[in-house]
Amino acid sequence: MDRDEAKILKDLNGVILGTSTGVVRLQISVLQSLGIGKLKLTNNVTDFCAEIYGTTPDFALLNDDGNELVFDTLRLIRDQEASPDPYLFCIVISSRTTKEFIRAAIHHGADEVVGLPFRASDFLRRFHFAAQKRRPFISIKNYFGPDRRRYHEDVGAKNERRKAAAS
Repeated sequence: MDRDEAKILKDLNGVILGTSTGVVRLQISVLQSLGIGKLKLTNNVTDFCAEIYGTTPDFALLNDDGNELVFDTLRLIRDQEASPDPYLFCIVISSRTTKEFIRAAIHHGADEVVGLPFRASDFLRRFHFAAQKRRPFISIKNYFGPDRRRYHEDVGAKNERRKAAAS
């Protein structure tokens, strides 16, 4: 990490919503090792909302406690008219890793979904990559959030292997 990147990370402010102290401690430890400047921990949606409305953080970690509050919280964040920052970078962390849950989290506007359990190094890599490669946002009738469409020019290695095999 170069000096400019370290300064950017030092200036970041984040808010964490979660009640599982072990998981939250790990998140805090990883983010502090990355050099993130300020982290605020909240353990309920009311305090979380007060934090994002009062301090406008740069990112939010939403820990799913097995209820639907994480989706309600994402809806509050992505509400273009009421939210102080509908573009807030949001990562959902959950032990529920079914396709349905991940689709629902993405549909509600999560930038990333990280499954539990995770290794600190994996979380660090995913957080860093997602923060560096933010997706553009779109606003359509029933959705506001990161654009998940796959474009032809953004094909990745899978398509390159197909082209090589066809040659």
